[in-house]
Amino acid sequence: MSNKINEVSTAFFTQRAKDVNRKEVYHFDEEKGHSITYFPIFSKSKKDKLIIELIETIQYCKDNNIDYLKDDADMEQYLGYLIIKHFTSLYDTLSKWSVEDNIAYLKGLYDSGDFELFFDEIFTSEEVTKVFDQLRKTNEIANVYKKELDKQKQLIESNVKNNKLKEKALNQLPN
Repeated sequence: MSNKINEVSTAFFTQRAKDVNRKEVYHFDEEKGHSITYFPIFSKSKKDKLIIELIETIQYCKDNNIDYLKDDADMEQYLGYLIIKHFTSLYDTLSKWSVEDNIAYLKGLYDSGDFELFFDEIFTSEEVTKVFDQLRKTNEIANVYKKELDKQKQLIESNVKNNKLKEKALNQLPN
């Protein structure tokens, strides 16, 4: 085993960034020319955008009384849909659609069997797992933050006697 150290240069990291943003083509039907481009490696920034969209969609469904994303099965299915959306050439079209239209499209993909095709033949389980892991980590951080915020609110409630001051302090905290 060699003790030689190969220092990396900026070119090393530039190449890694290019690799993450490289697209490949999946052919549904080569004779008819039906294909889709996709990212075989999921970039961190795209995963961040996906998680933000999931959070915003959950809130939108709550605010607009849409009976979706209320249980784990719906969440997992919609997260899968967002993977398809964010890591394929479908993004340019689907990103312009309403939440309702995206949900309807997801249901069509699911009913046709094409939903599973993305996860059986196009995306690797390793990359898909990374999205679920990042979402789990995001939830853990959010829970820690929420607990700390709740502690701060309790401290203010129990230690500040002046109601105007208490109200002002509580209003300074994020909701």
